[in-house]
Amino acid sequence: MVPNRAARCRVAARRARPASGYAGRVAAPFAFFLLICVLFGIAGGLQGRAKGSSFLLWFAISAGVPLFGFIASIVYPGREHEPRRRCDGCGRLLPIGDAMCMRCGTDLDFPDVVYVRRGNQVLEIPTEAGPAADPPDEQAAATT
Repeated sequence: MVPNRAARCRVAARRARPASGYAGRVAAPFAFFLLICVLFGIAGGLQGRAKGSSFLLWFAISAGVPLFGFIASIVYPGREHEPRRRCDGCGRLLPIGDAMCMRCGTDLDFPDVVYVRRGNQVLEIPTEAGPAADPPDEQAAATT
């Protein structure tokens, strides 16, 4: 006897269902691991952004290697302790390595004074002859 069409459909539907035991056992721990990675990524990204770096960079590092990436974002020194210079055009404090002020467009020479942040204070430190100063042999040739 040939089963009717409805019976054949029920048999085919039963065969198409995945085994619920294995899929459920694998999906739950993987989803938990993904949640942990995303949470560590957000925490590391916020920590890196607070120190003046890229949120996306620290999110990727902290989510990729969850615990160690987050610890690295905490230990990362940031740009707050970097020596700074004052722009001659607008007076803004810029990192000492900048060659041009991004606010007013002034080209910057080697500074006479360097500003360093210590806690809540900004210390003013005069610089000695820097790379912009003339070398001694050019100074002697210019005077003779």
